[in-house]
Amino acid sequence: MTISDSSLATAGYGTALGVIRSLHARKALSEAFYTETRPYNQGSRLTGYELLRDEIPSRLITDSMAASLMRDKNDAQNLSCIVVGADRVAANGDTANKIGTYSLAILARYHGLKFLVAAPRTTIDMSTASGAGIIIEERSPREVIIQKGPSVIRPEDGGQPTEKGLLVSPADVHQILVAHGQTKAWNPAFDVTPADLIDAIVTEKGVVEKGQDGQFHFGSIFTEESTNIQQSNGESNGDPNQQSSSDANGTSHEPANGSMYIPDGPISWKAALSTKASDVPPWSEWLKGSVKSAKIEA
Repeated sequence: MTISDSSLATAGYGTALGVIRSLHARKALSEAFYTETRPYNQGSRLTGYELLRDEIPSRLITDSMAASLMRDKNDAQNLSCIVVGADRVAANGDTANKIGTYSLAILARYHGLKFLVAAPRTTIDMSTASGAGIIIEERSPREVIIQKGPSVIRPEDGGQPTEKGLLVSPADVHQILVAHGQTKAWNPAFDVTPADLIDAIVTEKGVVEKGQDGQFHFGSIFTEESTNIQQSNGESNGDPNQQSSSDANGTSHEPANGSMYIPDGPISWKAALSTKASDVPPWSEWLKGSVKSAKIEA
């Protein structure tokens, strides 16, 4: 399951959507669920468009349906995890993302689902100690009480649904009120998910899991020379394919010479910029080994 992530909102292969694309390309995904992401509907407008374009089996849910989906459909749908993007990650792992992400993290913990953040390394702000230092933008209340979109062509005007869906008039865009015109609204654009609720952070430099102290430590993915460190004893052996050390400072499946280490060996990260099934990002291998296979709630 994901919330408001797409390559249109990020770049290239996408972050959380990139994980979904990779799993789909490896035939490890049966279906993805994605939220509409009210009030601006980035999920239904952007994420949904890309999932349909890529022909990835998926279903849209309203934000308020997530809890019921996890409770009522967990066994039947074999939900695996929640994968989200990030607008900013603090040094301790607290993550700011589109509003509604925090709610999904709480629900995932209660229902026993993995909660993963996928973001480029540049999103990690080591100068900000925690989420308390992230200022949350508050947007206009109008976005909450006003919706806009293209007109649906009425059946009597030839707008019968086709295999491609409802017929619309893209040039005929309307705004409508969904609440009383005098309604006051609170409209934060983002929320902050505490690191305690996050199981792993996936970057182009590797997957960072919590160390033995229960904390995220990002030092290894910012240290180029760390790719020559053995996991077992921390000593360099000159082998660029060795995984970095894993101890109380956190586990990072580190890349070497532009590659990311996975159990089967290093794979070039250039795949992150490609949508070819034969050249997909390797963190999907880590994901397949870390959560039960099948549906991803994104």
